[in-house]
Amino acid sequence: GSLTGSYTGLNGAAFYIYGSQVEAGTSATSYIPTTTASVVRSADACSISGAAFSGFYNQSEGTVYTESRPATVNGTTTTFGLSNGTSNERWLNRFAQNGQVVITSAGTESSLDALDPVAGTLYKVATAGKLNDFSMSINGLAVVTNTSQPMPVVDSAGIGNALGAVAGSGAVTIAAIRYYKKRLPNAKIQALTA
Repeated sequence: GSLTGSYTGLNGAAFYIYGSQVEAGTSATSYIPTTTASVVRSADACSISGAAFSGFYNQSEGTVYTESRPATVNGTTTTFGLSNGTSNERWLNRFAQNGQVVITSAGTESSLDALDPVAGTLYKVATAGKLNDFSMSINGLAVVTNTSQPMPVVDSAGIGNALGAVAGSGAVTIAAIRYYKKRLPNAKIQALTA
């Protein structure tokens, strides 16, 4: 085809293009800065830690909302996770037959389970928690609770399977993730997912 355009300060047709890439596939991957040599892509990983994480996270209480569609249901398909880099302290919204939310504190793990997820189905999951007061609702279903789990001590958050300690092998399409710095009431988390 042909292109026409202009760039202020130049006479005639001109284009300023930066960071463009062309690739074959069903969707574009993230930008890879290159020079004259090709670069092998590592898996994209979106996470936050350090001062940026401590600026938005509340260690005492919180609520995580995710809206996503798993391509597989294998127990490691994670939409969003909070972790300290180990499996001893974490809060995962994931897709598994034995618990869609996993909370681990001081090595003690609890699961909140509302249904058996099906690959390719859109799920809205809200989990609210504080000391010995965790609740979860999926797609507006009745709230499931756990009254004996402390809050995990975490220092990072990851979208998808981005955190090393919670990495998995399942693909998930994510439509929305929200984090609230307070524990929302059970009626609210059920309404969020309806």
